[in-house]
Amino acid sequence: MREAPVKPPPAPCHLHPEQGAVAPCRRCAALSCVSCLALSGAHGWCRTCEEHARLGSASRRAVASGVLGGAGLCLAFVPGLLGLVLAYAELRSIERGDTPRAGREWARAGLVLGWTNVGLAVVVGLVSAWLGLHRS
Repeated sequence: MREAPVKPPPAPCHLHPEQGAVAPCRRCAALSCVSCLALSGAHGWCRTCEEHARLGSASRRAVASGVLGGAGLCLAFVPGLLGLVLAYAELRSIERGDTPRAGREWARAGLVLGWTNVGLAVVVGLVSAWLGLHRS
């Protein structure tokens, strides 16, 4: 009688050599085990590639929020308010994982500068009202 062919053991995972790999990463082709494979959407990337993609460069919206927040301090209230709105939208997008985390600092800057714009506008309005009342 003929013996059944013996299956070779699966190749080891690139991060966990004690575990067998189940699939290659679609980006770098590194073999990954079930616990390493990040099945985010249709990517099928390993943990390393998934983390690299998430940490990419800051999005345009993140940079715009910081720049508009700073412009609001120099120019007028409206750019700072736009920067504040963009900062909140970007931070929500980062939390969902839709945009790279590298934009978090830009968005936080837009948030701080935007609220500073709002605070300064309130102070200027109150001082103007107070001066208007005391000139009469």
